Amino acid sequence: MTPAPNTPHRPEDDLSTTLARQADRFAQRGNPLELEQVIARAGEIRRGRRMRASIVMAAVVLAVAVPVGITTLSNNDPSGSKPPSFTQERRDQSPLALGDLKVGKAPKTGYVVDGAWKGPAGDLTLGTADDAPVAVAVLDGGLLVASPTLDGPLKASFIDESGKTVNTWPMDGYSFAVSADGNVGAFMAPDGIPMVVQDAGSRSYELPKIASGGDSLDVAAVVGDNCSGRGEDALCTVTVNSSGEEPKVWLSTRYGKAEQIDGPYRKLVAADPNTGYTAGITELKDDLSTCSAVHDNSFQDDQLIGKELWSTCQYRLLSFSPDGKYVLGTGSVGSGNGDSSLTVLEADTGKVVLDLDAADNAVIPGVVWEDSTHLLVNLLDTGRAGIERVSVKGTREYAVPPVTVPDATISAFKLPVLGAAR
Repeated sequence: MTPAPNTPHRPEDDLSTTLARQADRFAQRGNPLELEQVIARAGEIRRGRRMRASIVMAAVVLAVAVPVGITTLSNNDPSGSKPPSFTQERRDQSPLALGDLKVGKAPKTGYVVDGAWKGPAGDLTLGTADDAPVAVAVLDGGLLVASPTLDGPLKASFIDESGKTVNTWPMDGYSFAVSADGNVGAFMAPDGIPMVVQDAGSRSYELPKIASGGDSLDVAAVVGDNCSGRGEDALCTVTVNSSGEEPKVWLSTRYGKAEQIDGPYRKLVAADPNTGYTAGITELKDDLSTCSAVHDNSFQDDQLIGKELWSTCQYRLLSFSPDGKYVLGTGSVGSGNGDSSLTVLEADTGKVVLDLDAADNAVIPGVVWEDSTHLLVNLLDTGRAGIERVSVKGTREYAVPPVTVPDATISAFKLPVLGAAR
């Protein structure tokens, strides 16, 4: 699109024109999908909500038909990848426990307790003892809630801010993903079909089916804030991890197709729209330990950086902070009951900023970023559960004071899935 006379030139105009051209080429050629190129454009241009959606959606098309002049750069350092330095400044490194802490403000992100949502805008009833939620995601206009049904399978429901159930869908698996700006939520429906929900639960769309051969599937990320297909900014892609003997990463694109990604990850865990960084598990070892890495998939001078920034077999990476500066990690080996440590690392270098162990008999069922410098830690400790607010400096307070739980292995609380640009 050529800017009108006397209209200031905007870089996004050039980008939109290029992307539109590539969409036509993709429709004719059907090139294979590549994860790095899908994520890369998400944070390239600082923009408002609709412009961000437009550029990111077009980036999905760009990912399957790279224009001439955009090349992938490799790391040509002859010395190979250097391990990160895990030295750190002094922090409060005492074990995480439900001790004598002051009580601070309630979580800004909200949380679930006793089948009810406790959020900044008020409380909502989400279920009874028979259908208490097993997972919750925060979307524009309400909540996406996973809960059991009488016949066994899960259901996903959108509950608006008044407590009304807007829509319900069958659900397979336990995971949700939320787009950066929070308009789109994704989950797996039965038979390998990724489902996306948007516009306060009023619209939903099935994406192309993933042929996983019976392996379990979980959504990992959503790129795009409008999946309707109505306009050039209205496509979306869902990244899905398959579990089995050979774990794989898949992409399923609205009005496109589902394909396995040939890339560095056995499992994608996070994608940051601010930096273009991705994090994932690169190796699963026989002793159940893992190796993880962070890659730079941003663009510089119209060239895809596309290189590994650092890797570690000491920590298993989980999520980026909202500003993309940090990445959260835990022990290399996972546990069904919860993790026994918490680590914050610099996203671009892998340098350890904070490294905390849980106290004896304590476990961490879940952690989310409350903001760019604070974590909310769901902690179980000797028959009690609480939510601690932990800063990247190690300071801590109660966001939710401890309560006694009837089962020492199950927390009374659940933390939500959130969009990155909150």
